[in-house]
Amino acid sequence: ALNGLVCRLLLWPFLLLPYVVLPPVAMKQFQSLDCRFFPHDGSSYLRIDTVIDCHSPEYLAFRDVNVAFIVVYQLIPLVWYWLLRARRDALNPPVSKTDPGLALYVRDKDVSLTSLRFLFDSYGSDYWWFEVVEMYRRMVFVSVIPLVSPETATRASFGCILAIASM
Repeated sequence: ALNGLVCRLLLWPFLLLPYVVLPPVAMKQFQSLDCRFFPHDGSSYLRIDTVIDCHSPEYLAFRDVNVAFIVVYQLIPLVWYWLLRARRDALNPPVSKTDPGLALYVRDKDVSLTSLRFLFDSYGSDYWWFEVVEMYRRMVFVSVIPLVSPETATRASFGCILAIASM
């Protein structure tokens, strides 16, 4: 029992750290793919650092590594989902059908959920999975929308449509 408690306490920082830094890191990862093309001479430069030529071998090698890290990094919320799903019976106790308040009480008293608590604590017992959806929504807003178009109005329109759709 003590060994399981130590394992859960050590697991918590490894789950929480990506939760805190995931959106800003994803934003930087995606910004490093945002090249601006100039049709008059065929050149292409990174939007956030116009010194970087997007056709240079160094940038192309960096881009390939960055894409691999983006894929790995975007899998982190799926790992959270997998960990939550494995504990879904404890996250959404059977009493939730009859008494949602009691279900939250039972869930909050379960010490085996301590390392995952930051992922579900703000939600009802039926919505134990919602933080994963919310994390992807946040990453879309800070990472993907800026890449939609070089035009500010287009990005703003796309962001408004997504915001309304996510409500």
